[in-house]
Amino acid sequence: MTLPSTIETERLILRPFTIKDAPHIINYASGQNFGRYLASVPHPYTQKDGEEFIARRILEDSDKSKTWAITVRPHDHPVGGFSLRFKNTDKSMAEMGWSIAEEHWGKGLTTEGAQAIINTAFTHLPQMHKLTAGADLRNIGSWRIMEKIGMQREALFRQHIYFRDEWVDDVWYGILRSDWENS
Repeated sequence: MTLPSTIETERLILRPFTIKDAPHIINYASGQNFGRYLASVPHPYTQKDGEEFIARRILEDSDKSKTWAITVRPHDHPVGGFSLRFKNTDKSMAEMGWSIAEEHWGKGLTTEGAQAIINTAFTHLPQMHKLTAGADLRNIGSWRIMEKIGMQREALFRQHIYFRDEWVDDVWYGILRSDWENS
């Protein structure tokens, strides 16, 4: 089985990124707080950054990873994204990641989408054993999402990442298929 290219929830449509998404990505990624905890997001965020992001997302969707643009019904423009990066060739383990425009923080949209990604991964990939996700420890919103979707804290790596001129702590969560089946 493979993962679907589109996932729908009550309020969201998660779909592939397209080249037409670049202006919207540049708009939300340019927000002052958007990449505050994301080492992979340059600041300031430029047109070139947006175009390179889209190119990578289009090229990356493969046996090693899958990405989805987050769109909020009834609109079709992206306000963020989700990714799954497989840790091994049999797709039994994957790392999940996300980002969403600041104007959508605190509305439960990321939680809704993340739950849909977990459900989709465990439903469509019978070999999927475990999903993990990590965050800068200061990103309380992100690790609260992990807890809301049934993930358990597994590790705290102290001063693990050098990010914007300081060493920061990294927190990791995981959910096993058995946790998901019993929830």
